[in-house]
Amino acid sequence: MKTKIVETTINQEQRFIIIDEETNNILDDSNGKGFKYIEWAYKSTWFRYSDSKENVLRDTNETKKFFEENPTIKDFIIDYYDIHFKDSMRGITVTDNLIEAVKEKFGIELKKFYIKYF
Repeated sequence: MKTKIVETTINQEQRFIIIDEETNNILDDSNGKGFKYIEWAYKSTWFRYSDSKENVLRDTNETKKFFEENPTIKDFIIDYYDIHFKDSMRGITVTDNLIEAVKEKFGIELKKFYIKYF
């Protein structure tokens, strides 16, 4: 389902509603009041109409399978984080460097969500 956020006037106030792009049916109008801010409408759209739960489940399962098939990479990542722990605590993002290190050592391009769901 494709959704669209539309600006409208409700009770003489500027509001936003979510509609189905194909049928133009109202999907969410925040209990008839409309969303006061477009950000709230986007948040509601993401929460209600995206397949986020399915994506998380799929990515988690793919990550689990990948590390079951590649235990040496899992051990390498654990060691890498042990060595770079202080950097991560200082707010330095080590994910990109880790992905590059795995690519150099194993010749495999890690997906970022592998690290997220590690």
